[in-house]
Amino acid sequence: ILVAAPFAAAMSTVDSFMLMISSAFVRDIYQHHFNPAASERTIKRLSYLSMIVVGSIVTIAAINPPKFLQYFIVFAGGGLSTSFLVPMIMTLYWRRSNTAGVLAAMFGGLGVYVSFYLVAFIRVGELKALPLFWLDQFAWGVIASGVAGIVVTWLTAPPAQEQVDRFFPRE
Repeated sequence: ILVAAPFAAAMSTVDSFMLMISSAFVRDIYQHHFNPAASERTIKRLSYLSMIVVGSIVTIAAINPPKFLQYFIVFAGGGLSTSFLVPMIMTLYWRRSNTAGVLAAMFGGLGVYVSFYLVAFIRVGELKALPLFWLDQFAWGVIASGVAGIVVTWLTAPPAQEQVDRFFPRE
């Protein structure tokens, strides 16, 4: 019974993530962008298919697990941070922030962050930090995210004034 509890918790977490990933692919991407009038039967079949694909990928990855899971956790956490930190600050505190600027910040930060890891993987043969000018790739990703977000925001049209007033009411 003592061993069953942690396994039950792990299975619960895994099936929740599988459901979330399937829903994100099918409802948020396929139905929202490609086929808004998709039937429930189509949605159900695509949900099953996406769960099979994701489950197969995870199973294949589990056959040869990494030496240290820490690398993947650090990589994922840093990637998410470089993708969303600056865009979140832009949308919360900058009235001029727009969709193009936020997307540029997201992809710019993530692109630089992943590029550093790819260069390290090519040079060293493993996922590890290779600082440049004494800064970690996370710092370079955040800097790139900020620069890309600000430059693209200033080069594109500002958001509609009614939208700005909705999120930044005047006192």
